[in-house]
Amino acid sequence: MDRIVYILLIIFLVLIVFWLNNFHNINTIPLNSFEIKNMEIFIGNNTYNTTIYVATTPKEQEQGYMNVSISNYSCKYKCGMLFPFTNMSYVCFWMKNTEFPIKQIWLKQINKTKNYTIYSIVKIANALPYNTTPICAYGSAVLEIPSQYNINGLNVSKISNKTIFKIN
Repeated sequence: MDRIVYILLIIFLVLIVFWLNNFHNINTIPLNSFEIKNMEIFIGNNTYNTTIYVATTPKEQEQGYMNVSISNYSCKYKCGMLFPFTNMSYVCFWMKNTEFPIKQIWLKQINKTKNYTIYSIVKIANALPYNTTPICAYGSAVLEIPSQYNINGLNVSKISNKTIFKIN
């Protein structure tokens, strides 16, 4: 009898830990509350246009793509997210609660006007789902794009250090 109680207690504790680690998205910010901007991607003589979400507030930047596939499944493979910073900063990202691979692109602002900002690439990293190992670099912004996303004919695997981004 004692052994059965002990086993049931262990099962109960495992279920609580699982729930705490996987279902804490109650306070998730809805994606439709993020700012949306147009983005042009220049690779050689080709230009690709898309829209991206912009995480501007500390709360939005903390959440990022976490739980996106739970709260907005339609965004899972077709939404980019920009994390702009006020200065070049050393920042780290992780994938603890993100269930799909993401290409993380650290950007350096090279021109800014009233209507747009132009960025060049500082670093490109492939972030794996649920990975808690931080990926860090200096940048004035970080762009996250799902690895399987095809941006109007541009497979994100073609993005390289020669790519330029214009966001307006």
